[in-house]
Amino acid sequence: MNSKIESLGILRLILVAMIYCCHTGIYPSGGVLAVMYFFVLSGFCTYLGYCSKVDDPGFSYAGYIRRKYARLFPQHWFCTLLIIILFVIQGIKINYPALLANTFLVQSWVPLSEYYFSFNGVAWFLSDICFFLLLSPFLVRLIKRVSNKLMLIICVVLFIAYLVFYLLVPEEKMFYFKVIFPLTRLTDYVMGMALCKFFFLFKERKPQASNALFFIAPAALTAAVLISIFSPTLHSLAPLYLIPVSATIFFLSTPESAFIGKYKITQILFHLSKYTLAFYLVHQVVLKYTVYVFGLIGIDSFLVFAPTTLIISALLSWVMHKFEISSFLHTFVRAEKP
Repeated sequence: MNSKIESLGILRLILVAMIYCCHTGIYPSGGVLAVMYFFVLSGFCTYLGYCSKVDDPGFSYAGYIRRKYARLFPQHWFCTLLIIILFVIQGIKINYPALLANTFLVQSWVPLSEYYFSFNGVAWFLSDICFFLLLSPFLVRLIKRVSNKLMLIICVVLFIAYLVFYLLVPEEKMFYFKVIFPLTRLTDYVMGMALCKFFFLFKERKPQASNALFFIAPAALTAAVLISIFSPTLHSLAPLYLIPVSATIFFLSTPESAFIGKYKITQILFHLSKYTLAFYLVHQVVLKYTVYVFGLIGIDSFLVFAPTTLIISALLSWVMHKFEISSFLHTFVRAEKP
């Protein structure tokens, strides 16, 4: 197993756990941090996987989009259907324009919470990602062609502009444009791509870099988590999180292939990380159903609520992942190889 892929997969598992803890109230400030990690990580992994493919004569843009979207849409539609069923049970009126936007994952472009947080609220993230995927082959080609020095200058300018934007826009009035708007979050994604470009340069110059560098990654992640817990006001300066986020992802990728995979626990964690997308999508659906059912039967105990939602979400994640792999990707989509 490629150590970069394995370690970054384990990071995804940690991040989705942070988001679950945010939505259950265990770690309220974890959502902002985890989402930034996910956007930067997505950009990093896209560049990592496609920088050597986008200029290949056999590369198919249509095939690339088909493969990526085939992984996102079936699970998203399944979760949306579950929410619709719950709405019908509860007698909640369905917002059909919002449903249409959700169906095609364009809801994050509408600056109204009844759109971007409608139905399965966490799907706004996928709406942004779908937009990024459309641009990714072009962004990868562009970043490949930019010199390292110019890329560094671009990153510094982007970072400063990002920070100034957060400082000038009042959060209470501009939550959408800071947190949800695809063009804002594209900054995180592009930063992730640039980070991967610098990572390749580092590995070219230091091919035998010490595996000890790996331990900077959990230290950076721990620092970011502690800051988010004890200094939640930093969310108004969220771009500063790019520093520990970038350090975490960069140094997680430094070990040689045998360093991570030799541990049984990391093999187990990597296996579980395959279900992170499904878990991310379904966990809030499960939370909504559980709140409704527990309200009917009179259960009001977090010690019952938390493990119940976690177990059901994990089981549904497994089912969704298996369905996606066996029924959709292999049967209906002629996807290119990753």
